[in-house]
Amino acid sequence: MPNKRLFPDDIQFIETYSVYRKIHTKHDIFVVNEKISKIEQKLPHNQFKRIHKPYVINIACFARLESQASYLDKARLGIGVTFKDHVQFIIK
Repeated sequence: MPNKRLFPDDIQFIETYSVYRKIHTKHDIFVVNEKISKIEQKLPHNQFKRIHKPYVINIACFARLESQASYLDKARLGIGVTFKDHVQFIIK
């Protein structure tokens, strides 16, 4: 399969899955072997926020917040205690 270029606006969220990272878009999931922190560094900081150790979200896709989870479209993602400030920034 040839490499596909992903644009930041296409990415909904990134999650750690075992030793790989899953990059979720609206229509596809891409599996890459790169640290989530390295991926996060390549993305616009005003558009992507870490909400838990295994999750980085595109705040444009943020739908709603509950006490311990955030929702992006149909995905429910947990919010880590150390990342609550990032979530507060998103909802302001």
